Amino acid sequence: MKFKSLNKYKCQGEFIFRKGNKLSKYCKQVPHSPGVYLFKIIKEGKETLAYIGASGTMHQDGNFGNQLMNNRLKNLQSKKIKRQAFFETEIKVKKLDGIRVSWFVTFDEEHQDLPKSVEGKLIQKYFDKFEKLPIWNNEF
Repeated sequence: MKFKSLNKYKCQGEFIFRKGNKLSKYCKQVPHSPGVYLFKIIKEGKETLAYIGASGTMHQDGNFGNQLMNNRLKNLQSKKIKRQAFFETEIKVKKLDGIRVSWFVTFDEEHQDLPKSVEGKLIQKYFDKFEKLPIWNNEF
């Protein structure tokens, strides 16, 4: 599933995590900024959206907390396991070719879109089409 609404964000990027990769190495290239990210599982050349997430919680004073994109991507999956280990296990157990990680800075000089708001809109679009959440989004 593609989200055309994300095309407006100029600061964006992606990488493919494969068996043996170090997530922390890839995350060094990701900005310390608020935004949204998508995980797509790749199996036999086919990509399937598995997760929609947001980084950057805005506090009442208008400032963001410490969990910005580059830190959030390597943090925990479902509050249980480090993403490095989670990705490695998923690739091994489900025999995946890899996991595509796409990220989009939604709050900068050009756009002031709150990451949680953008995340909610993306999840709503996904739900409208499939009547469920992506497989790694346990709740919303």
